[in-house]
Amino acid sequence: HTYPLMPDNRQGASYAFNHLYDQGYRKIAYVAGSEDAYDSQERTDAFLSAAQAKNLKVDQYSGDFTQESGYRIGKTVINTNDLPEAVFCANDQMAIGFMKAMTEYHLSAPQDIAVVGFDDITLAEYNELTTIGVSRKEWGALAAKQLIELIENETPFRSYKIRVKLIERASSGRRK
Repeated sequence: HTYPLMPDNRQGASYAFNHLYDQGYRKIAYVAGSEDAYDSQERTDAFLSAAQAKNLKVDQYSGDFTQESGYRIGKTVINTNDLPEAVFCANDQMAIGFMKAMTEYHLSAPQDIAVVGFDDITLAEYNELTTIGVSRKEWGALAAKQLIELIENETPFRSYKIRVKLIERASSGRRK
C-alpha cells in the first residue's frame, strides 16, 4: 500500500546507515516504528539490508513512532549494560525519546551513543539530532501539481517518492 507522495524511505534509511558506518560506528542498534506502517517496513528493510551488505548484525527494537516508545526502548537498551555505539530510530519522535532516556542516565550523543532519526521535525533541530529530511518545498509543489491535474483533467494521483537528504547535526559525530 503506497501513498501518492512519500519520502524515499529506502534511500533515507540507507543514508542513515552509511552515515553511521562512515563515522566509524560498527555496533549499531535499530528502533523500528509500528510494524504495520509502510514507512517503517521500508526503512527497516533498507537499513538491515545496508547493514547486511557490510556484514554487520544490528540489534532491533520495536517502537511505535512515539516519543514514549523511544524513551522506553532507550531505558531498556541502556539497562542491558551492553551499549550500542549508535542507534538509528525510524523517526525523530522515537529518537528524541531515546535521547531523553540517555540524558536521565547521564549519557550524551554522540559521546556515549550516536543517534540518528528520520523526518526532520522541528524538534530535531532543537535537539541537535542528525536526521533524514525531505524537501517540503518539493513535496508541496508535487501535491499542488497533482491537485491541479485532478481538478482540471480528472487525472488520478500518481505515486512519487520525495527525495531525501541527510541533515547532519551534533548527535552523530565521528566515533572517538
